[in-house]
Amino acid sequence: MASIDLLTFALVVTIFFTGCFVQTVAGFGAGLIVAPLLMSVGVLRLNEAVAMMAVVWVGQGLLMLWRYHQGAVWSAIWRLIVGLLPGVWIGVATRQMIAERWVLGLLGVVVICFALYSLIGPRLPHLHSPRWAYLFGAAAGVLGGAYTTGGPPIVIYAACRRWDPDPFRGSFAAVGIIASGTVAVTSIAVGDFSAMSGAYLPAGLLGLFLGFGLGSCLNRYVPARLFRRLVLVLLIVIGLRLIGRSMTLFEAAVHGRPSAPPQAALERPVQRSAGVDSAGWDATTAGAAADFAEGWAAGLGSLAVTAPRNSGVTPARTFWPSSTASVALALRGT
Repeated sequence: MASIDLLTFALVVTIFFTGCFVQTVAGFGAGLIVAPLLMSVGVLRLNEAVAMMAVVWVGQGLLMLWRYHQGAVWSAIWRLIVGLLPGVWIGVATRQMIAERWVLGLLGVVVICFALYSLIGPRLPHLHSPRWAYLFGAAAGVLGGAYTTGGPPIVIYAACRRWDPDPFRGSFAAVGIIASGTVAVTSIAVGDFSAMSGAYLPAGLLGLFLGFGLGSCLNRYVPARLFRRLVLVLLIVIGLRLIGRSMTLFEAAVHGRPSAPPQAALERPVQRSAGVDSAGWDATTAGAAADFAEGWAAGLGSLAVTAPRNSGVTPARTFWPSSTASVALALRGT
């Protein structure tokens, strides 16, 4: 059974709480914040982190749809969903095939570009034809399958179609549920959802409910415009951090030096492979299901019991200063 440290568990709760609080108050940013921070601190390997986040984002989408269900306009988004589904498969397959240094660098570029776009606010062309939804849906699917950050293409499409975001929040939540659900099912099917993914899943769900609850209570009291700008500046810092991490990995590869292994890799034996090789899709669904159940048991047990003291590694303590804001705390990782 996978064992995790209680402080590491609390760190994951804090990361998801921050992302979900920002999403609830600002209307965007959960995936763009959580994905980079979770990958940056090395709590989980890339594929494990994406699989776990996809399951959590299904829960987030359900909460948002429950809150904004009157704004779900299926006639306006079904084309986005049609384009999104094959895009998810492409994104998952691409993530399996390319090195982590490329994944981190590209994610950093995506985060920075979206933040700059939102800060500058350029006037985008008016797309009169709804057929553009297929293309933007496919782009969202690729980013969602690779990083669980498929929101930016949807936001840009809505701006090009001159949609008022408030009435369509329910629609965006519905798209998010389908996208995240597809990523989650695909990740479990190919074996990305490991025992460690399941172990930290309760932490992600706890952070989700806490962030959504507090954000819903404080939403009316937070100055939305200032808060959004602060979040966008933070996203630029996170993106630069990811690009820096990617360059470090590139340098290590060029000079033949092994890069520092993720903290999670130091705690446990290597889990099952992703299940995808040059011969094509080799699903390990039965093993993934066993990992899912094993990880849940470990994650729930970690709420009461910490990892043994002689385990040799206490990864969270590297990133857990006693009096630091949650986001700044996570930025110290790598």
